[in-house]
Amino acid sequence: GGEGGIGSGLLGTCEIAWQGKIERTVFPLPIEFKYLAPQTKKDFMKEVPLETADTRMTELIKQCTVFEAEMRLVHKKSVESRVYQFLTNYLSVIKNLMYLFVVLLNLNVLMSP
Repeated sequence: GGEGGIGSGLLGTCEIAWQGKIERTVFPLPIEFKYLAPQTKKDFMKEVPLETADTRMTELIKQCTVFEAEMRLVHKKSVESRVYQFLTNYLSVIKNLMYLFVVLLNLNVLMSP
């Protein structure tokens, strides 16, 4: 997939009520799909009236361009940033080293007079 195109290798699904039947559709997810900020999701869920499926879908369609723009921008910045790529690739190693460092500091405090 190209910039802003299909390429995550993952598929999304959606169930649609159509003429009294539930139809399931499958579609490829764009590569940027995982870059929507958690706060944006929370804000959407908090501000949108979720009483009916119609209101949810109407508001989702209204917000779609905002979501897309945010995901594309964050994806672009993450691809361009070497620091972000390093942290993403080595996050579990960094976490383990930090944990080890904290344990060593605690042992040092315990053993000091």
